[in-house]
Amino acid sequence: MSFYDFQYASSTCGKIGKWILQKQHAYIRKRIWSLLYNKETINALEIGPGKSYYNFKAIHRKKLLYKAIEINSCNIEDIEKKIMIEKRGEAFSIPEENEKYDVIFLVESLEHMSSSHEAFCFLKEANRVLKKEGLILVVSPDMCEQGMDFYVSDYSHNYPVTLARLDQLFWDTHFEMFSGSYIAGPFTQTFCAIMSSKIIKLIYWLQIPYLFCFDIQRKIRVAKTKSFLLRKVVAIAQKKE
Repeated sequence: MSFYDFQYASSTCGKIGKWILQKQHAYIRKRIWSLLYNKETINALEIGPGKSYYNFKAIHRKKLLYKAIEINSCNIEDIEKKIMIEKRGEAFSIPEENEKYDVIFLVESLEHMSSSHEAFCFLKEANRVLKKEGLILVVSPDMCEQGMDFYVSDYSHNYPVTLARLDQLFWDTHFEMFSGSYIAGPFTQTFCAIMSSKIIKLIYWLQIPYLFCFDIQRKIRVAKTKSFLLRKVVAIAQKKE
């Protein structure tokens, strides 16, 4: 067994969950490609695609050059055109040449960094492999909204993510954040995402989802569903000159 094997085995996604992810992916895709529309060829790197539910490689662009970095052997079997990530001490390094990529995706990956130092070092590496004015997109559970659910839903969640913390992290790693918003469930407009997340928290506070949970495994799945439905931050930053 290796790190994230439990996450791989337990991360089943039903039809509704996949539909929600597709809605979120469509929004993210639209945001990114609207910023890169003038590029004839786009070099894209995705960090930690997991089971590849977002599947950026499947975007129908003739000139999209895609590569993924994944550290879990189970997930790697699900991904084509993959490379292994190299880890040195506490900081990750990306085994790629300087200024190679137009865009880097970190979709629900940054929160798995073991410390602020590791997150800092990783974004420095991301800056190194991005081209001039390259973009980085981060999607992560919002610690401000999730609270302890951020940790309860996944034992490998270590780095708390908020828009304010991301803005500071981007600044120190020579990025400029020019877009910050929220998504929650199928809602991709910030106001709707905020309200939807508040309603989910109220429903769980009333214990309604747990009424028919008669064993611990079902309770765990219901708790993970709560985290899945609560709001996430969506931040886009550009490499500074």
